[in-house]
Amino acid sequence: MAGVRYSGDQLKQLTVRNPSLKVGVTAPAADQLPASVAHASSDAIVFDIEPMGAPRQVRSDKWKSPPRPCIARYRVFKDYIRARSAEVGYELGGVLRVRFEISMPASWPKKKKEAMRGKPHQQKIDCDNGCKALMDAYNEDDSHVHTIIASKVWADTGRIIIYP
Repeated sequence: MAGVRYSGDQLKQLTVRNPSLKVGVTAPAADQLPASVAHASSDAIVFDIEPMGAPRQVRSDKWKSPPRPCIARYRVFKDYIRARSAEVGYELGGVLRVRFEISMPASWPKKKKEAMRGKPHQQKIDCDNGCKALMDAYNEDDSHVHTIIASKVWADTGRIIIYP
Protein backbone atom coordinates (compact mmCIF):
# COMPACT_ATOMS: atom_id res chain seq x y z
CA MET A 1 0.00 0.00 0.00
CA ALA A 2 2.91 2.37 0.49
CA GLY A 3 3.21 3.03 -3.27
CA VAL A 4 -0.23 4.68 -3.67
CA ARG A 5 -0.30 8.47 -3.18
CA TYR A 6 -3.02 10.98 -3.95
CA SER A 7 -2.58 14.73 -4.02
CA GLY A 8 -5.17 17.10 -2.59
CA ASP A 9 -6.51 17.72 -6.11
CA GLN A 10 -6.89 14.01 -6.75
CA LEU A 11 -8.77 13.53 -3.47
CA LYS A 12 -11.12 16.35 -4.49
CA GLN A 13 -11.72 14.65 -7.85
CA LEU A 14 -12.83 11.51 -6.00
CA THR A 15 -15.89 13.44 -4.82
CA VAL A 16 -16.96 14.76 -8.24
CA ARG A 17 -19.70 12.14 -8.57
CA ASN A 18 -21.07 12.87 -5.12
CA PRO A 19 -20.53 16.53 -4.15
CA SER A 20 -22.44 16.15 -0.87
CA LEU A 21 -19.73 13.84 0.47
CA LYS A 22 -17.64 15.51 3.15
CA VAL A 23 -13.95 14.80 2.49
CA GLY A 24 -10.91 16.53 3.93
CA VAL A 25 -7.22 16.02 3.31
CA THR A 26 -5.83 17.02 6.69
CA ALA A 27 -7.14 16.86 10.22
CA PRO A 28 -7.21 19.81 12.60
CA ALA A 29 -4.48 20.04 15.21
CA ALA A 30 -5.35 18.58 18.62
CA ASP A 31 -5.15 22.02 20.27
CA GLN A 32 -7.91 23.29 17.93
CA LEU A 33 -10.39 20.67 19.14
CA PRO A 34 -12.54 20.60 22.26
CA ALA A 35 -11.09 18.37 24.99
CA SER A 36 -13.92 15.85 24.53
CA VAL A 37 -12.94 15.10 20.92
CA ALA A 38 -9.16 15.68 20.97
CA HIS A 39 -6.84 12.78 20.13
CA ALA A 40 -5.97 10.45 22.95
CA SER A 41 -2.60 9.82 21.31
CA SER A 42 -0.36 11.64 18.88
CA ASP A 43 0.07 8.30 17.05
CA ALA A 44 -3.59 8.28 16.05
CA ILE A 45 -4.43 8.21 12.35
CA VAL A 46 -7.23 10.60 11.44
CA PHE A 47 -9.49 10.13 8.43
CA ASP A 48 -11.27 13.43 7.91
CA ILE A 49 -14.37 11.92 6.31
CA GLU A 50 -17.91 11.34 7.54
CA PRO A 51 -18.14 7.72 8.77
CA MET A 52 -20.54 5.44 6.93
CA GLY A 53 -21.63 1.83 7.10
CA ALA A 54 -21.13 -0.66 4.32
CA PRO A 55 -24.22 -0.63 2.07
CA ARG A 56 -26.00 -3.79 1.01
CA GLN A 57 -24.90 -4.36 -2.57
CA VAL A 58 -26.83 -6.08 -5.31
CA ARG A 59 -25.56 -7.87 -8.38
CA SER A 60 -26.06 -4.89 -10.70
CA ASP A 61 -23.81 -2.68 -8.54
CA LYS A 62 -20.80 -4.27 -10.26
CA TRP A 63 -21.72 -3.02 -13.74
CA LYS A 64 -24.42 -0.35 -13.39
CA SER A 65 -23.39 3.10 -14.61
CA PRO A 66 -23.89 5.44 -12.91
CA PRO A 67 -24.03 3.45 -9.68
CA ARG A 68 -26.68 4.01 -7.04
CA PRO A 69 -25.86 7.08 -4.89
CA CYS A 70 -25.08 5.01 -1.78
CA ILE A 71 -22.66 2.83 -3.77
CA ALA A 72 -20.97 5.85 -5.38
CA ARG A 73 -20.50 7.42 -1.95
CA TYR A 74 -19.15 4.13 -0.56
CA ARG A 75 -16.60 3.85 -3.38
CA VAL A 76 -15.38 7.40 -2.74
CA PHE A 77 -15.20 6.57 0.98
CA LYS A 78 -13.06 3.49 0.31
CA ASP A 79 -10.77 5.39 -2.10
CA TYR A 80 -10.19 8.10 0.50
CA ILE A 81 -9.45 5.58 3.29
CA ARG A 82 -6.95 3.77 1.05
CA ALA A 83 -5.27 7.01 -0.06
CA ARG A 84 -4.97 8.43 3.45
CA SER A 85 -3.69 5.10 4.82
CA ALA A 86 -1.00 4.96 2.14
CA GLU A 87 -0.08 8.57 2.87
CA VAL A 88 0.60 7.85 6.56
CA GLY A 89 1.85 4.27 6.03
CA TYR A 90 -0.94 2.52 7.97
CA GLU A 91 -1.80 -1.12 7.36
CA LEU A 92 -4.65 -3.04 8.94
CA GLY A 93 -3.34 -5.23 11.78
CA GLY A 94 -4.84 -7.91 14.01
CA VAL A 95 -6.32 -5.38 16.43
CA LEU A 96 -8.50 -2.48 15.31
CA ARG A 97 -9.07 0.36 17.79
CA VAL A 98 -11.33 2.92 16.16
CA ARG A 99 -13.42 5.92 17.14
CA PHE A 100 -16.16 7.13 14.82
CA GLU A 101 -17.00 10.80 15.30
CA ILE A 102 -20.41 11.50 13.76
CA SER A 103 -21.21 15.09 12.83
CA MET A 104 -24.18 16.68 14.54
CA PRO A 105 -27.06 17.87 12.34
CA ALA A 106 -26.91 21.55 11.35
CA SER A 107 -30.54 21.90 12.46
CA TRP A 108 -29.66 21.27 16.12
CA PRO A 109 -29.55 24.35 18.35
CA LYS A 110 -26.18 25.45 19.70
CA LYS A 111 -27.14 24.46 23.26
CA LYS A 112 -27.97 20.88 22.21
CA LYS A 113 -24.73 20.61 20.22
CA GLU A 114 -22.71 21.67 23.27
CA ALA A 115 -24.56 19.14 25.42
CA MET A 116 -24.11 16.24 22.97
CA ARG A 117 -20.46 16.84 21.93
CA GLY A 118 -18.43 13.75 22.89
CA LYS A 119 -21.50 11.79 24.08
CA PRO A 120 -22.22 8.28 22.73
CA HIS A 121 -23.91 8.18 19.34
CA GLN A 122 -26.77 5.66 19.53
CA GLN A 123 -28.29 5.87 16.07
CA LYS A 124 -27.39 4.46 12.67
CA ILE A 125 -24.65 3.81 11.52
CA ASP A 126 -24.06 0.73 13.64
CA CYS A 127 -20.55 0.31 15.03
CA ASP A 128 -20.15 -3.07 13.33
CA ASN A 129 -21.20 -1.68 9.92
CA GLY A 130 -18.78 1.23 10.32
CA CYS A 131 -15.97 -1.21 11.13
CA LYS A 132 -16.94 -3.41 8.17
CA ALA A 133 -16.83 -0.43 5.77
CA LEU A 134 -13.47 0.62 7.18
CA MET A 135 -11.95 -2.86 6.91
CA ASP A 136 -13.39 -3.44 3.42
CA ALA A 137 -11.59 -0.31 2.23
CA TYR A 138 -8.25 -2.08 2.54
CA ASN A 139 -9.08 -4.53 -0.28
CA GLU A 140 -7.68 -7.46 1.59
CA ASP A 141 -8.96 -10.41 3.55
CA ASP A 142 -9.75 -9.01 6.98
CA SER A 143 -10.07 -12.42 8.65
CA HIS A 144 -6.77 -11.76 10.47
CA VAL A 145 -8.47 -9.02 12.56
CA HIS A 146 -9.20 -10.79 15.83
CA THR A 147 -10.05 -7.84 18.13
CA ILE A 148 -12.15 -4.77 17.43
CA ILE A 149 -12.56 -1.96 19.93
CA ALA A 150 -14.92 0.65 18.53
CA SER A 151 -16.86 3.64 19.75
CA LYS A 152 -19.21 6.22 18.19
CA VAL A 153 -19.56 9.73 19.55
CA TRP A 154 -21.14 13.00 18.48
CA ALA A 155 -18.73 15.66 17.20
CA ASP A 156 -18.73 18.94 15.30
CA THR A 157 -17.34 17.30 12.16
CA GLY A 158 -17.40 13.69 11.04
CA ARG A 159 -14.14 11.75 11.08
CA ILE A 160 -12.62 8.39 11.91
CA ILE A 161 -9.70 8.02 14.32
CA ILE A 162 -7.66 4.81 14.41
CA TYR A 163 -5.39 4.19 17.36
CA PRO A 164 -2.43 1.90 16.59
